[in-house]
Amino acid sequence: MFAAAMICFSYLQLNDPDPVLWVLVYVLVAGLLTFSAFGKRNIYAFWGIVVPMLITMGVLSPGVWHWMMYESAADLLGEMSPDRKYIEETREFGGLLIALILLIPVYMGIRKDKKNN
Repeated sequence: MFAAAMICFSYLQLNDPDPVLWVLVYVLVAGLLTFSAFGKRNIYAFWGIVVPMLITMGVLSPGVWHWMMYESAADLLGEMSPDRKYIEETREFGGLLIALILLIPVYMGIRKDKKNN
C-alpha cells in the first residue's frame, strides 16, 4: 500500500521542473517497500537510497528553516516563484521526510533479519 503511494508521488512529480530526480527517488523507495513486503531486504540498497535522501534533506533544510522562521504556513499552499524558493524546498523536504518515515519498517525488517541470522 505504501509502495503504491510512492508510485502516486512519483507520478505527481512529472510536472516538476526536475522530474527525473524526484520520480527516481520515489520509484526507488517504492521498490524498497515492495521488495521488503516479499521478505527481500538489502542493507546496501537501503543505505544507498537513504543516505542521498538525507544529504538532499540537509541541502534543502535552509529553505525549510527560512519558511518556519519567517513565513506563514499558508505559503506552502501558494504558487512557487523565484523569489520564494523556500516553498519548493520545503515541499521537497516534506516529500523526502514522508518517504523516510515509510522506510522505517524496511529498516526494522533489516534489523530483524540480521538478528535472526
